Amino acid sequence: MPLYIADYLADTAHLRAAQSGAYLHLIMHYWLHGSLPNDDAQLAAIARMEPREWKKSRATLEAFFKPGWVHSRIEKELEEAKLKHGKRVKAGKAGAEARANNKQCSSNAQATTITTTKNISEAKASGAEAPIVETLEAKVYRVGKEVLGKPSGGVITNLRKHCRQDLQAVCDLLEQAKARGDPMEWIQGILRRSEAMPVSAKQLFPDEIYQNVL
Repeated sequence: MPLYIADYLADTAHLRAAQSGAYLHLIMHYWLHGSLPNDDAQLAAIARMEPREWKKSRATLEAFFKPGWVHSRIEKELEEAKLKHGKRVKAGKAGAEARANNKQCSSNAQATTITTTKNISEAKASGAEAPIVETLEAKVYRVGKEVLGKPSGGVITNLRKHCRQDLQAVCDLLEQAKARGDPMEWIQGILRRSEAMPVSAKQLFPDEIYQNVL
Protein backbone atom coordinates (compact mmCIF):
# COMPACT_ATOMS: atom_id res chain seq x y z
CA MET A 1 0.00 0.00 0.00
CA PRO A 2 1.50 3.38 -0.96
CA LEU A 3 1.95 5.67 2.04
CA TYR A 4 2.77 9.31 1.35
CA ILE A 5 4.36 10.25 4.66
CA ALA A 6 4.30 14.03 4.28
CA ASP A 7 0.61 13.99 3.32
CA TYR A 8 -0.23 11.55 6.10
CA LEU A 9 1.48 13.64 8.78
CA ALA A 10 -0.18 16.81 7.53
CA ASP A 11 -3.64 15.20 7.50
CA THR A 12 -3.29 13.54 10.92
CA ALA A 13 -1.48 16.23 12.90
CA HIS A 14 -4.52 16.63 15.14
CA LEU A 15 -4.71 12.92 16.07
CA ARG A 16 -3.42 11.39 19.27
CA ALA A 17 -1.08 8.38 18.97
CA ALA A 18 -3.86 5.83 19.53
CA GLN A 19 -6.08 7.52 16.95
CA SER A 20 -3.25 7.66 14.40
CA GLY A 21 -2.58 3.96 14.93
CA ALA A 22 -6.29 3.18 14.59
CA TYR A 23 -6.50 5.15 11.35
CA LEU A 24 -3.50 3.28 9.93
CA HIS A 25 -5.08 -0.07 10.81
CA LEU A 26 -8.35 1.00 9.16
CA ILE A 27 -6.76 2.02 5.85
CA MET A 28 -4.51 -1.05 5.81
CA HIS A 29 -7.56 -3.28 6.28
CA TYR A 30 -9.26 -1.30 3.51
CA TRP A 31 -6.28 -1.90 1.20
CA LEU A 32 -6.24 -5.64 1.85
CA HIS A 33 -9.98 -6.25 1.65
CA GLY A 34 -11.20 -3.43 -0.62
CA SER A 35 -13.63 -1.98 1.95
CA LEU A 36 -14.48 -1.59 5.62
CA PRO A 37 -17.49 -3.10 7.44
CA ASN A 38 -20.16 -0.63 8.49
CA ASP A 39 -20.32 -2.08 11.99
CA ASP A 40 -18.90 -0.43 15.11
CA ALA A 41 -17.85 -3.65 16.83
CA GLN A 42 -15.90 -4.82 13.77
CA LEU A 43 -14.43 -1.36 13.18
CA ALA A 44 -13.25 -1.15 16.78
CA ALA A 45 -11.57 -4.55 16.43
CA ILE A 46 -9.87 -3.53 13.17
CA ALA A 47 -8.71 -0.27 14.75
CA ARG A 48 -7.29 -2.19 17.75
CA MET A 49 -9.44 -0.16 20.17
CA GLU A 50 -11.62 -1.02 23.12
CA PRO A 51 -15.34 -0.27 22.50
CA ARG A 52 -15.26 2.73 24.87
CA GLU A 53 -12.11 4.09 23.21
CA TRP A 54 -13.63 3.57 19.75
CA LYS A 55 -16.80 5.39 20.77
CA LYS A 56 -14.75 8.45 21.81
CA SER A 57 -12.62 8.47 18.61
CA ARG A 58 -15.23 7.35 16.07
CA ALA A 59 -16.30 10.79 14.88
CA THR A 60 -12.71 11.97 14.49
CA LEU A 61 -11.73 8.91 12.44
CA GLU A 62 -14.94 8.90 10.41
CA ALA A 63 -14.05 12.37 9.12
CA PHE A 64 -11.36 10.75 6.92
CA PHE A 65 -14.00 8.69 5.11
CA LYS A 66 -17.08 9.22 2.97
CA PRO A 67 -20.45 7.79 4.10
CA GLY A 68 -20.30 4.03 4.38
CA TRP A 69 -16.61 4.20 5.38
CA VAL A 70 -15.45 4.72 1.80
CA HIS A 71 -11.90 6.10 1.50
CA SER A 72 -11.36 8.11 -1.70
CA ARG A 73 -7.57 7.89 -1.83
CA ILE A 74 -7.41 4.17 -1.13
CA GLU A 75 -10.09 3.58 -3.76
CA LYS A 76 -7.93 5.49 -6.27
CA GLU A 77 -4.79 3.57 -5.25
CA LEU A 78 -6.63 0.24 -5.60
CA GLU A 79 -7.79 1.17 -9.11
CA GLU A 80 -4.27 2.18 -10.15
CA ALA A 81 -2.85 -1.03 -8.68
CA LYS A 82 -5.42 -3.02 -10.65
CA LEU A 83 -4.45 -1.25 -13.89
CA LYS A 84 -0.74 -1.81 -13.25
CA HIS A 85 -1.37 -5.48 -12.52
CA GLY A 86 -3.32 -5.81 -15.78
CA LYS A 87 -0.44 -4.23 -17.71
CA ARG A 88 2.08 -6.57 -16.08
CA VAL A 89 -0.05 -9.59 -16.92
CA LYS A 90 -0.40 -8.43 -20.53
CA ALA A 91 3.34 -7.75 -20.80
CA GLY A 92 4.09 -11.14 -19.26
CA LYS A 93 1.88 -12.92 -21.79
CA ALA A 94 3.46 -10.99 -24.66
CA GLY A 95 6.94 -11.86 -23.37
CA ALA A 96 6.02 -15.53 -23.03
CA GLU A 97 4.64 -15.61 -26.57
CA ALA A 98 7.77 -13.90 -27.92
CA ARG A 99 10.02 -16.39 -26.11
CA ALA A 100 7.92 -19.27 -27.43
CA ASN A 101 8.16 -17.94 -31.00
CA ASN A 102 11.92 -17.42 -30.68
CA LYS A 103 12.30 -20.93 -29.30
CA GLN A 104 10.27 -22.35 -32.20
CA CYS A 105 12.34 -20.41 -34.76
CA SER A 106 15.52 -21.61 -33.08
CA SER A 107 14.25 -25.19 -33.12
CA ASN A 108 13.35 -24.94 -36.81
CA ALA A 109 16.75 -23.49 -37.65
CA GLN A 110 18.50 -26.18 -35.61
CA ALA A 111 16.47 -28.91 -37.30
CA THR A 112 17.44 -27.54 -40.73
CA THR A 113 21.11 -27.41 -39.73
CA ILE A 114 21.04 -30.95 -38.35
CA THR A 115 19.35 -32.29 -41.51
CA THR A 116 21.84 -30.53 -43.79
CA THR A 117 24.82 -31.71 -41.75
CA LYS A 118 23.44 -35.24 -41.78
CA ASN A 119 23.04 -35.19 -45.58
CA ILE A 120 26.60 -33.94 -46.04
CA SER A 121 27.97 -36.53 -43.59
CA GLU A 122 26.08 -39.35 -45.32
CA ALA A 123 27.37 -38.22 -48.71
CA LYS A 124 30.96 -38.17 -47.45
CA ALA A 125 30.58 -41.59 -45.84
CA SER A 126 29.32 -43.08 -49.10
CA GLY A 127 32.11 -41.47 -51.09
CA ALA A 128 29.66 -39.29 -52.99
CA GLU A 129 30.11 -35.59 -53.46
CA ALA A 130 28.55 -33.56 -50.64
CA PRO A 131 25.35 -31.75 -51.69
CA ILE A 132 25.57 -28.02 -52.26
CA VAL A 133 23.21 -26.10 -50.00
CA GLU A 134 22.00 -22.93 -51.71
CA THR A 135 20.01 -20.24 -49.97
CA LEU A 136 17.14 -18.53 -51.76
CA GLU A 137 19.06 -15.26 -51.76
CA ALA A 138 22.07 -16.93 -53.42
CA LYS A 139 19.72 -18.49 -55.98
CA VAL A 140 18.27 -15.06 -56.83
CA TYR A 141 21.69 -13.65 -57.70
CA ARG A 142 22.78 -16.82 -59.51
CA VAL A 143 19.66 -16.91 -61.70
CA GLY A 144 19.88 -13.15 -62.16
CA LYS A 145 23.40 -13.47 -63.52
CA GLU A 146 22.32 -16.33 -65.81
CA VAL A 147 19.32 -14.42 -67.18
CA LEU A 148 20.52 -10.82 -67.18
CA GLY A 149 24.28 -11.20 -67.46
CA LYS A 150 27.08 -10.16 -65.12
CA PRO A 151 26.04 -6.52 -64.49
CA SER A 152 22.82 -7.60 -62.80
CA GLY A 153 23.45 -6.73 -59.14
CA GLY A 154 21.81 -3.30 -59.23
CA VAL A 155 18.83 -4.61 -61.20
CA ILE A 156 18.35 -7.46 -58.69
CA THR A 157 18.43 -4.94 -55.83
CA ASN A 158 15.70 -2.90 -57.53
CA LEU A 159 13.70 -6.05 -58.21
CA ARG A 160 13.84 -6.94 -54.52
CA LYS A 161 12.46 -3.52 -53.66
CA HIS A 162 9.75 -3.94 -56.32
CA CYS A 163 8.77 -7.32 -54.82
CA ARG A 164 9.02 -5.98 -51.27
CA GLN A 165 11.92 -8.30 -50.44
CA ASP A 166 9.94 -11.42 -51.46
CA LEU A 167 12.86 -13.45 -52.85
CA GLN A 168 10.59 -16.13 -54.29
CA ALA A 169 8.71 -13.47 -56.26
CA VAL A 170 12.05 -12.17 -57.61
CA CYS A 171 12.95 -15.71 -58.73
CA ASP A 172 9.58 -16.07 -60.46
CA LEU A 173 10.07 -12.83 -62.39
CA LEU A 174 13.56 -13.89 -63.46
CA GLU A 175 12.20 -17.24 -64.67
CA GLN A 176 9.55 -15.38 -66.69
CA ALA A 177 12.25 -13.12 -68.13
CA LYS A 178 14.02 -16.16 -69.60
CA ALA A 179 11.22 -16.54 -72.16
CA ARG A 180 11.55 -12.91 -73.36
CA GLY A 181 13.59 -11.82 -76.33
CA ASP A 182 15.45 -9.25 -74.23
CA PRO A 183 15.21 -10.31 -70.56
CA MET A 184 17.03 -7.20 -69.27
CA GLU A 185 14.73 -4.80 -71.19
CA TRP A 186 11.65 -6.70 -69.97
CA ILE A 187 12.76 -6.50 -66.33
CA GLN A 188 13.69 -2.82 -66.64
CA GLY A 189 10.30 -2.14 -68.21
CA ILE A 190 8.64 -3.65 -65.13
CA LEU A 191 10.77 -1.45 -62.88
CA ARG A 192 9.97 1.69 -64.90
CA ARG A 193 6.23 1.04 -64.74
CA SER A 194 6.53 0.28 -61.02
CA GLU A 195 8.12 3.67 -60.41
CA ALA A 196 5.46 5.41 -62.51
CA MET A 197 2.52 3.79 -60.69
CA PRO A 198 1.11 5.98 -57.85
CA VAL A 199 1.80 4.80 -54.32
CA SER A 200 -1.92 4.54 -53.64
CA ALA A 201 -2.28 2.05 -56.48
CA LYS A 202 0.57 -0.06 -55.13
CA GLN A 203 -1.15 -0.18 -51.76
CA LEU A 204 -4.56 -0.88 -53.32
CA PHE A 205 -3.72 -4.11 -55.16
CA PRO A 206 -2.77 -7.38 -53.42
CA ASP A 207 0.73 -8.53 -54.34
CA GLU A 208 -0.30 -11.04 -57.01
CA ILE A 209 -2.71 -8.63 -58.74
CA TYR A 210 -0.20 -5.78 -58.45
CA GLN A 211 2.45 -7.80 -60.30
CA ASN A 212 -0.05 -8.79 -63.03
CA VAL A 213 -1.03 -5.16 -63.52
CA LEU A 214 2.59 -4.34 -64.16
